[in-house]
Amino acid sequence: LLATTTEVPRTVVELGAGVGATALALLAHVNATTTSNQSKNNIQHIYVTDYTRACMDNLQHNLDINQTWLQEQQIVPGDSSESVSPAKARISARTLDWTWFDPDNDTNAENATIIENAKTMLEESDVLLAADVAYDPSVLGSLANTIKYFLSSHTPSKELQPKLALLATTRRNLKTFQLLEQELTERGIIIERVHAIPNSFKDHVLFPSHFHQPRSDVWFTKLTVPKIQ
Repeated sequence: LLATTTEVPRTVVELGAGVGATALALLAHVNATTTSNQSKNNIQHIYVTDYTRACMDNLQHNLDINQTWLQEQQIVPGDSSESVSPAKARISARTLDWTWFDPDNDTNAENATIIENAKTMLEESDVLLAADVAYDPSVLGSLANTIKYFLSSHTPSKELQPKLALLATTRRNLKTFQLLEQELTERGIIIERVHAIPNSFKDHVLFPSHFHQPRSDVWFTKLTVPKIQ
């Protein structure tokens, strides 16, 4: 994502954002690159999503305690009425349940509006990020359905703009990883491994820990769907 540039500001959505670290790190890097290159910020809006109430409360808390830093980076809260210039970006925390995109999902009146808003968010987004979300086999089908909806849906204004999904997966359990690949492939999603970690960083430990996961166990994959002629 960081290696590609575009003149068209992009909207990014992150699945299973957890504490929001990935989105904040991405915004920090983009801002630093933009400043050093004197070029236009190519991220217009980033949505950080999760589902449980505890996750959403913690996610919003982390955005709130970083407001001073966000303001310094010219990043505006998503619900702000402030107009956003090309030099600024927005960040919003939104609820998104992957089961909403299952074919047999029963949409009731109580959550119909929330689900429609989630679908619109995916339709309007250009890039999807998911980091370390594939560890529970029971939800991998729903995860694949959500990714497929994102890749296959467009708004009229972005109909010809290609979409990109980037997935970072730690291969803790080979069977779980193979099941994820199976679920994605069965939905017509093309999986391409991306070698994104420089050799010099493979064994670099950022934080002390009791368990060291080799960097070689982390796979970066680019997900796309075939172009319709």
